[in-house]
Amino acid sequence: MNSHRKLAFSRLLNRHRFENDELESLYQRYIFKLQHSSVASVVALFVILTGLLANLSLAYAQAPTAQNIYHSLHCLLFALLLVFLNTRLMQDAYLLWVCYAIMFFCTTFCALALPLGMCNFIIFCFMPRDELL
Repeated sequence: MNSHRKLAFSRLLNRHRFENDELESLYQRYIFKLQHSSVASVVALFVILTGLLANLSLAYAQAPTAQNIYHSLHCLLFALLLVFLNTRLMQDAYLLWVCYAIMFFCTTFCALALPLGMCNFIIFCFMPRDELL
C-alpha cells in the first residue's frame, strides 16, 4: 500500500511527464528541436532586419554614424549567435540563456532604434502629464 501512495504522489508532482523514460526522452528531444528551430528563425529575422537597417542608414547618411555602427554591431552579434545556434556546441541547457540574450539585445535594439530623440523621451517619461499639455 505504501508503494501505491508513492506512485500516486509522484504522478501528482509529475503530471506532464510520460511514464516511460524512453518516451519522455524522445519527447524532450523533439521539443528541444522545435524550440531550437523557432529561436534560430527569430535570430535570422533579426540578422536580416539589422543588416537592412545598417545598409539603409549608411546609404542615406553617406557616412558612418553612431546609428550605422550600432546596427552593424547588432547585425554581427546576431549573425554570431545564429552561427552558434547551428553548431554542435549548442546544447539544450544553453537554450534558455540564449533566449535571455536575444530578449536583452532585442530590447536594447528597440529602445535605441526609436525615432524619438533621447531628450524628448526623457521629457515624455518624467514630466507630469499636466505640464506636457
